[in-house]
Amino acid sequence: MELTPERKAQLLAYCRLNGEELTPEEHELLEMFFQSAVDYVGIAEPTEHGRLARLNLVVNSLVLDAWDHRDGTEYTPMARNPFMRNILNQLKLTEVSF
Repeated sequence: MELTPERKAQLLAYCRLNGEELTPEEHELLEMFFQSAVDYVGIAEPTEHGRLARLNLVVNSLVLDAWDHRDGTEYTPMARNPFMRNILNQLKLTEVSF
């Protein structure tokens, strides 16, 4: 999954961040959090709209959680949000392998 300008705009909106107010370092950090979240999820980008929407929701949630804990406070992805954990599990368990 690539962080396109459209995808980044959606991510910024989800995180309630103003991209114009972020420093270049913060933009880079947000992109690293995004790639880390995509790697953590570990599934191929689906073509089906419903699955893609759920994947985006989980990735956005992981990025927001990482962003909120970038100061070094405890970071345990998905541990505090069982709803997102259930979506992630469903995505992983129903992924079609070729």
